[in-house]
Amino acid sequence: MEQNSVCPEGTLCPPQGAGVQTINVVVAQGLQNVTVTRDRLQPGAGLEGYASGQLAILQQKCREFNLIEKSAFTGAPAFPNVLKMIFTFLAAPDVTVWQYLLVAQKDDENAMLFTSIYASQQMMESESPRIDFCVNNFKLA
Repeated sequence: MEQNSVCPEGTLCPPQGAGVQTINVVVAQGLQNVTVTRDRLQPGAGLEGYASGQLAILQQKCREFNLIEKSAFTGAPAFPNVLKMIFTFLAAPDVTVWQYLLVAQKDDENAMLFTSIYASQQMMESESPRIDFCVNNFKLA
């Protein structure tokens, strides 16, 4: 099945057998971007299983990975379940970054990830409410 994707510049036609997955970037002048991506949930794993698997990958791949918080996120009427995860990792020698991530379960098979990376805890605490706003005000098609 051909899966073309319309983007602002035109229509993307991938090669046969390839799919298209959209990444959205919310840009606010002078603030950190919010990135929205999609992922598939493993059958029967649910959101908790998905998050646990992703955290295991992050622990393995990110230097000095440190999970700060993993908790339920409330106030998102479009999604049945949302998890909030905050963690740090070493992005470069002597450069620790903070990542704020909301993983929203769209349905039994799909999740949406709303995230941003910050240079400091203070910056994350100041700017992460924009991610909360995006999730809280999201309307499913």
